[in-house]
Amino acid sequence: MKKIVLQLPLFLALGLVLTFNSCKKASPTTSADDSVSATDATIVNTAADNISNDASVASDQTSQISRSTNSGSAWTTICGATVDTSSGSIVITYDGSTSCSGFTRTGTVTITRASDSAWSQANSQVLIAINVTATVVGTGSKYTLTGNDTITNETGGLVYKVILGQSAGPVNRRYSGSMQITLPAGGARTWTYDRTISWTNANSIISTSLYSEAPGNVAVTGTDRYGREFTSVYNTPIADNDHLCTIGSFPAYIYAFPYAGKVTHTIGANRTVTVQYGTDASGAAVGGPGFCPSNFTSYGVYISYNNNKTGVAANLFLPYWW
Repeated sequence: MKKIVLQLPLFLALGLVLTFNSCKKASPTTSADDSVSATDATIVNTAADNISNDASVASDQTSQISRSTNSGSAWTTICGATVDTSSGSIVITYDGSTSCSGFTRTGTVTITRASDSAWSQANSQVLIAINVTATVVGTGSKYTLTGNDTITNETGGLVYKVILGQSAGPVNRRYSGSMQITLPAGGARTWTYDRTISWTNANSIISTSLYSEAPGNVAVTGTDRYGREFTSVYNTPIADNDHLCTIGSFPAYIYAFPYAGKVTHTIGANRTVTVQYGTDASGAAVGGPGFCPSNFTSYGVYISYNNNKTGVAANLFLPYWW
């Protein structure tokens, strides 16, 4: 199943650029802490989006929820998980060992129908109860997500039909709710979510767009591990599609590398971390639907940090392939 995901190197890059910069300029503790806050948010948001996508996949392809069946096995599209439907609900159980988009996961997601309407109908809803620990591959950092989410099928339709080319879409799914987040340093924080993913298929090119419909495009709010309030805003949708490129003399299938989008993580009143997708090394937008970069080092994300109170600033370009 196609997902929009932030690659694991981006988690590390947020820490790298800000920690490196803090060694050279004033207020090193503040900028280093902001780096940790932004990295936590990036990791948790990615883990939450992956879990929500898994729940969508299961709902689409299980007769108890969708009131329809598909021609194949639904569960081959859910990474590192088994699925049980014997109770009438859907229970996804993660195996704790399979690497999926930079994580291994343990725990369960339980999906129940919120009304009698078929899942494929517009504005139908399912409820998901989440109790999952996501471990970052490479660092071993553990993040536990516990709580409840509502998925609204705003447009109607089923995502797997878009993936298989049986529907052009769009299929829009809105994910909203709140979760308790236990961070690696310990202590639980409540984060509130409101984000939407849209799928379309045009000429066998599957495109996805991740955005927020909340006021001000605020996708996540909460407090970080230091007890400071933050917001994550999707300034422009994170857009991505699947296509084949030749980069230099090498064929490359481009996926999970968004060609557009901007996210701003704000801590307090003065400090921001901004991630711009689909840029060159100068931070200029160069991507687009079906875009193929000229080489592996010229295309990626541009990360900026600014503390308007102290004047501390840093920038980093990170290629998608490194």
